[in-house]
Amino acid sequence: MTKSEHSGEFPSLSDGLFSGDASSSKDLIENDAQETRDGPRRTASARTSRYGRRKVLFEEGEPARYIYQVISGSVVLSRSTFGGRRQILEILGSSSMFGVVHGGEYDCRAETASQAVIQSMDRVAAERSSRIQSIVATQLMRKLQGFHDHAAVLGRKSAAERIAHLLLNLPKADASTASGALRRSCDDRISITQADMASYLGLALETVCRELGELKRSGIIDIKRRGQLTILDVATLAARARPEDKNLFVA
Repeated sequence: MTKSEHSGEFPSLSDGLFSGDASSSKDLIENDAQETRDGPRRTASARTSRYGRRKVLFEEGEPARYIYQVISGSVVLSRSTFGGRRQILEILGSSSMFGVVHGGEYDCRAETASQAVIQSMDRVAAERSSRIQSIVATQLMRKLQGFHDHAAVLGRKSAAERIAHLLLNLPKADASTASGALRRSCDDRISITQADMASYLGLALETVCRELGELKRSGIIDIKRRGQLTILDVATLAARARPEDKNLFVA
């Protein structure tokens, strides 16, 4: 896989790092350029780029030069273990922010999981902008809440419930009013493998394969060639995802 040159949960975040439309993004950039003019001459300019599926935005350990926001599409963050296994950390959808780190290097790998539009901004310039830092702080608090929610899913849900919850919350799932099914077109389909699902949910690969097969046999989902998945019965899948919502402290 060739790494992309820089060219420019799960919860969806409504407050963006950078605006999704060009006009208000320009206003934000101009305001921040004024705000940082007494520091080093480094403009907080946002750049928007389009990427195909499975495009690497940065690798773990690379210098953290930019911060990013998903305008559309989805991005997977992962780490490699000492044994060479891939651990999925987050699956990000529209408006999600990533690439914000404490040190000088990225602590994970970022890769598009679908066709995506990504906005990026120079990290040093962004850190000098009090306006952008306020937005970053708000989004990080929401991200922390998302981590708590995911920990609760892993701690109290069965394998079947975790998989159902994930399928319902994957980014880029568009409702079809004609059939009541959730579908993904070839262009919008998320490139997440069953191994990625197992990693993210803390399950064995065999368990994920077995549970997806059961969902298909039950008529709840359909899996076609090349891994295209369609949710056929949203209500039943949702019931499987949260059967314990009325009793959160099940032993």
